[in-house]
Formats: sequence, structure tokens, C-alpha cells
Amino acid sequence: MQQVTTEYVRSLNGITQDFLCPVNANIYNIQFLKFRIRDMDSGQTLFEVERDQDEEPIGKIINQTQQENLPPEYQDEARRIKYHFGPQFFELKTVGAQLILLSRESASQEFHNY
Repeated sequence: MQQVTTEYVRSLNGITQDFLCPVNANIYNIQFLKFRIRDMDSGQTLFEVERDQDEEPIGKIINQTQQENLPPEYQDEARRIKYHFGPQFFELKTVGAQLILLSRESASQEFHNY
């Protein structure tokens, strides 16, 4: 597997086949809380998904050994969001995306710089 560095990520010019790291690589316990896509001109929310902050993340529900033994497709499925907008989506002039993450651990300064 390609080593994931800042330079490598910046060199990507499209989607990747899989996630760049396994679930158990989340050493800072960064948790997904909310994702929203909206039409910036009308303010209409096109898609929104939110997780309860008190809900246990996958890394807490199953231990490290269980995570390592999970087939990659199951790890990926737990982190994937699927949605379909239809062809009218491409007629929108300005689309905004909001992603809210939470880290209950001490994240490195390098992470904060991005």
C-alpha cells in the first residue's frame, strides 16, 4: 500500500478506490458528526446526515483486534455515505459542503494545520 503523506494526498486528482487507511489507524479518535450538502444560492439543503455525539464510535464498540480482523469492505461500509442527487444537481451554480468532526483525544498540531 502507498504510504499516505501530505504530498501524496495533495497529488491525488480524483477519487481513490478505497479509503487511504484502515479504521484502526484513527489514533486521534476523530469522529464524524455531520455532513451536509446544500445549494448556496437558494440555501436549500440537498442532503444531510448527522450522528449523535453521545453514540459510541465504531472504534469504541469493537476492540482493536476485532477491527483488524474485519474485512476491509466492512470497515469501508461503516465509514461510507451514499446519496444520489439526480441530473438536476449539475444545474446548480454553487454547491457547499459542510463536514463536522470531533476529536476527544489530543490531535497533533500537524492535523490542525489542514
